[in-house]
Amino acid sequence: MKNASGEPVSGAFVKLKNSDRRLTFMVISQAQGRYTTSNLPAGKYEVQGIGGDFQSDISAPVEVTAQRPAAVDLRLTVQRAPDLPHAWPGMLPGQIAGEGGGNSTVQVNLPDGAGKPIMQAKCTLCHGVGIIASARFDRQRWQETIEEMRSYAQGSTIP
Repeated sequence: MKNASGEPVSGAFVKLKNSDRRLTFMVISQAQGRYTTSNLPAGKYEVQGIGGDFQSDISAPVEVTAQRPAAVDLRLTVQRAPDLPHAWPGMLPGQIAGEGGGNSTVQVNLPDGAGKPIMQAKCTLCHGVGIIASARFDRQRWQETIEEMRSYAQGSTIP
């Protein structure tokens, strides 16, 4: 795998997709941009490299068999689309949960204070700012809510 300038890229993702069998495998390019994988089920695979802000075009299907290794040269030349913002299921990116759990496109800003950076870094990954700001909990209820969310994050099954 190489970048647009022809220099080898190590540490990029290489996706191998077999649409017929609904299989996708990922490997990471190593020194000199090389990547290998073994024991792939036989079939036709499309290959694509993804590294940093660039990706390669998707290759033409390549036949893989146990007796014949395949090689695909990839070049990271296509600007990768930006990541989508986090969105709770049922919400479109950019929508903010409003009061009563409904969706709203009204922008709500968090008040300044010591908790704002924590709220932005942790809580808004799953919850829209609108639902957080509309909760109006007292200190004790917020502490209970935070403990509950910590439990969920650790894989608990609290009802």
